[in-house]
Amino acid sequence: MALIALVVGAIYGGQALWPWLNRPVTEISVQGNMHYVDGQALHAVLQEEVKGTFFDLDLNSIQKMVEANPWVERADIHRIWPDRLVVNIDEELPVARWGDKQLVNSVGRIFTPQQAQLDELAGLPRLYGPDDQVQEAMRYFSTLSQQLRPLQMKISDLILEKRGAWTVDVIVADQPLRILLGREDLRERLYRFSTIYTAALKDRISQIEQIDVRHTNGVAVRWKQPAST
Repeated sequence: MALIALVVGAIYGGQALWPWLNRPVTEISVQGNMHYVDGQALHAVLQEEVKGTFFDLDLNSIQKMVEANPWVERADIHRIWPDRLVVNIDEELPVARWGDKQLVNSVGRIFTPQQAQLDELAGLPRLYGPDDQVQEAMRYFSTLSQQLRPLQMKISDLILEKRGAWTVDVIVADQPLRILLGREDLRERLYRFSTIYTAALKDRISQIEQIDVRHTNGVAVRWKQPAST
């Protein structure tokens, strides 16, 4: 009888204790180094949407809701007893624009922010190509940026055509220049371009519109048309 009384007492005691342990969540914290995520707006949404008690919260659903924001790369959600929910935000770091309406991060993930934020990032280089080739475009962008740096050239646009050919627009000495690279022997072609550019074209860059390095020997130069008077 004593054992039965002890078990019954434990059950009723646990039932009485549970509401004290499983309290309503009353505090929500949004943390992280955020520049494009509006922390106050996100906090207001969470205050409105997150209802329930400490142990009954669906953390996976909350994580999905937060990560629906295009600027949230990852959200870490955890509880702190007795009544606190903490949301840690890892924000996307855009490396380039992808086409005219999207951005791409350092690992090649495409995301779509609001137009006002795109306008704010208009100075980023722009990459163009099929969406399924974004990883390849990011890899070559990184490689090409390093190769062009000794020539004081900065990529403004990098275009990957469906058939695999590359075109790059650069800014050098405050002048725009287009370089047609094609799709084969890219390293060799860029080396030939660098050699010829340094030896014969660098001082005439203001007169050049385009350089085609797809030829077996040498390059083809398209000169700018003289301004009409």
